Amino acid sequence: MKILANRLGVLLLAGLWIISAAAAETTIKVGVYDYPPYAVETNQGFEGPTVALVKLLNEVQTRYHFVLTPTTARRRYKDFASGEFDVIFFEQVLWGWQNYPLLESQRFVSGGEIMITQLKTRRNQDYFNDITDKRLLGVLGYHYGFADFNSDVDYLTQTFSIHLVKNQQKVIELIVQEKADIGIVDKAYFLYYLRKHPEYRDELYYSEHYDQSYQHGALLREKGPIPLTAFNQMLQKLKQNGQLARLLQQYELDEFTSTTHNSTSR
Repeated sequence: MKILANRLGVLLLAGLWIISAAAAETTIKVGVYDYPPYAVETNQGFEGPTVALVKLLNEVQTRYHFVLTPTTARRRYKDFASGEFDVIFFEQVLWGWQNYPLLESQRFVSGGEIMITQLKTRRNQDYFNDITDKRLLGVLGYHYGFADFNSDVDYLTQTFSIHLVKNQQKVIELIVQEKADIGIVDKAYFLYYLRKHPEYRDELYYSEHYDQSYQHGALLREKGPIPLTAFNQMLQKLKQNGQLARLLQQYELDEFTSTTHNSTSR
């Protein structure tokens, strides 16, 4: 009987320890919106590198628990200001975050946006040099270098001949249908799209230069639930054990290195 009581006591203490450990975890809300290829919204939720990175961050430590909080490209600033989330991945301060209390993490992925068009006879890279006489396609809430990062709809539509749609897939589809002259899309997403739709490889032509090149990291709320040093330590651990590199390779993204060029306006 005494042995049984001791065993029950041990089990009770173990149970209390597990509950205490779980309760000690600090929840970190990660804002996520449809931003292919970094986050792709489906009928079942989100998928892509953002989801995979959240999983890795939860596996590499036990102090914090990262959870996804859906938002949108246009609403993410308001949601951050109201406390809906505290961290957002694959972002840049220049994308409208200058006046928010944010800290920028180590950068871990490089990329950029390109211009695409229908492949026509005699069309070459010079076609992208002057867009003032072109019909453009962009995405609502996105910031573009040719517009000096001003995402205001009225400014864009009054300054350029541009039509704004809900996502990058729609941009590509409308270019295929010749509904506009030039679309602006993330290069990694464009290549991802062509892998899924190889029939369009010979129909589309893209710029060799970026409208913007960037090096993404994460943006964290200043004085938020997770210190910048703690987050950077997690990233460093994922870099050292090779998990971050494998994640980026899985989605055919380029890892940021110290030799990567600085961001340029798009």
